[in-house]
Amino acid sequence: MTEHEITPEIIHVLRSMELFRGKDLDELIEWLSKPSIEGAAECRACEFPARHRIIAEGSLETRFSC
Repeated sequence: MTEHEITPEIIHVLRSMELFRGKDLDELIEWLSKPSIEGAAECRACEFPARHRIIAEGSLETRFSC
């Protein structure tokens, strides 16, 4: 996700999550941006329907896709 794709709505949703409360805008943009190191993990913002199971408790999965 590029800096231009990070909308105020995305920032608002992230800040509503306990994990991201208190993070400043630069930290959130850095977290969502493409990694600067080749081969590093990339994070994407995804929208899922309400009550949609993303990952099951106790699962050994380390990733999921949108």
